[in-house]
Amino acid sequence: MRVLAPPAPASRTVVVAAHDVPAGATLAPGDLETRRYASSLVPDSTDLTVPALAGRVAAGPLRAGEIVTESRLVGPSLLDGLPAGTVAVQVSTSTLESVVRPGRRVDAYVVGNAQPAASAALVLAVLPGGEASAFGEARHTTVVLAVPEGSVGRLVPVAGSGSPASAEVSLAVR
Repeated sequence: MRVLAPPAPASRTVVVAAHDVPAGATLAPGDLETRRYASSLVPDSTDLTVPALAGRVAAGPLRAGEIVTESRLVGPSLLDGLPAGTVAVQVSTSTLESVVRPGRRVDAYVVGNAQPAASAALVLAVLPGGEASAFGEARHTTVVLAVPEGSVGRLVPVAGSGSPASAEVSLAVR
């Protein structure tokens, strides 16, 4: 007896995370693998190859099997679709990594100033810092924020202005 089956759906080869990859990790070929997925399930922006992705930095955590797209990587593409005049700025904070995640909105305060240096800034990436001390002091985390260009000077004081060149920033999650 002959059984008729529908044809297999069209598929595409995509690059996925081979295992869980933490935010801020520089991707190596061993962190990536290729898989075939039904074309209808694959985002349009997945024309990437393992060699092209090696050396790029994960903007947020990647889960094993997750398709790697440009929007999941640190780079100019993180500003795509944001208003003209928006720039990415890196700040140092002791705000808990578990609270600050890519995609969240935050108000950024330079320590010692009651007015926000940037309001409703978009978190683009969170890069883990060092370990907390034995005394429970918070570790510092590097956070990349999308802010209007005019906010950069308030977030990153100029060296020699009487302020430290990389001021501590507190983030209030919205």
